[in-house]
This record gives sequence, structure tokens and C-alpha cells, in this order.
Amino acid sequence: FSGKCAVARSLARRFHVWVLTLDYEHGEDQNLLSSELQEKLMGLIHLRCFLGVGAAPECRSFSRAVHPPVRSAMRPEGLPGLSKTMEQRVVDGNRIAAFLLKVLLLCCALNLKYWVENPDGSFLWLLKDWLAQQFGSPEHSFRFDMCRYRTRWRKRTRVATNTCLAGSRCLCQGGHSHLVLRGRSSAHGISWTRVAQVYPRL
Repeated sequence: FSGKCAVARSLARRFHVWVLTLDYEHGEDQNLLSSELQEKLMGLIHLRCFLGVGAAPECRSFSRAVHPPVRSAMRPEGLPGLSKTMEQRVVDGNRIAAFLLKVLLLCCALNLKYWVENPDGSFLWLLKDWLAQQFGSPEHSFRFDMCRYRTRWRKRTRVATNTCLAGSRCLCQGGHSHLVLRGRSSAHGISWTRVAQVYPRL
């Protein structure tokens, strides 16, 4: 889920380390739904090949902006009666969430740093197993509005983490308007929600 790899590049420059990035858009061999790839990564984490792990899983089924809805607060694991396409997206999202939960638990056991980002209202944070482990809870997360970092949109975001950011907030202080992330950006040639996937520069 490294996307444009902006975080990875920043970490490499700041700390002079190598950073392994994975994103299915970079190739099918980087599809984290692959059980073989999952086993390899868990093995590398066990061997302490990494100082920490970060992820920003896609929101194709976890977002509240999906219409018609495929999840709800009462059924965050997925609603019944979905189309085959959306049912598969929900199943894939749940599989990724289950894998990430294993990764975070292993990081905690090995005292490794972690962060996982999703929209603040994502149904990811309401999954039963995530709630049970308190990943994404107020004391274990960093919440921020992107407008605080000079974007035209607010996009409230939550980062589950055990870094020094845990428990911190950086929310909109008002005094300005926000671009609503609907439709397409003619300048970028893609949807506004996709434009806003990229983290703002500090």
C-alpha cells in the first residue's frame, strides 16, 4: 500500500535507511492478497529485518463514501445481498485487514514501530478484531485534517500507531472553506478522491 512511495522516500532521506515498498499497482507480484507473499513478509518481520512497518490499505470497500453502501457501523464486516463484484471487494478488504492485524500484533510482540492509515470514518476501525486490540483507538492513534497541512480539502485521517504521534491531534481550526472531494479534477485527469490519496508535504 505504498502508493506514490512519498513516505518511503522521506524515511530513506531522513534516516539513511532502505525501505521496502509494496503496492499491487506496481505489479501482480506485489499483491498482498497473496498468501505466499504474506508468509514471506511475516518471516522477514520475525527475523527483525525491519525497524518498523507502515501501511495505507485502499478504501474501496471500507469508505463511507461507497454508494450503495457495502458496510455499516452495525455490520462493518459487510452487508448481505451485495453484487458479486462488491462482495469480492468486501472479502478482499477483510482479508487484508486480517493480515494487517497479524502484522501489527507481531510488531507489538517484537517492539517494532508501526503505523496504519485510513480515513477517520473508515469501517476498518470498527472491525471486531481491530476494536478488541484497540488499534485505532484515541490513545493509540494520530488524527489529523489535511487542511492543516495546506490542502484545499479537509479529509480527516486516522493513523493507528505506536510511535510518538499516538494520542496526538491536528484538526481543522476553521476560518476557511474546504473543497468537497466529489467528481473529477480536470487538472489531474482523475477523481478528486484519488488526488487526495497523496499525503500533503510538510
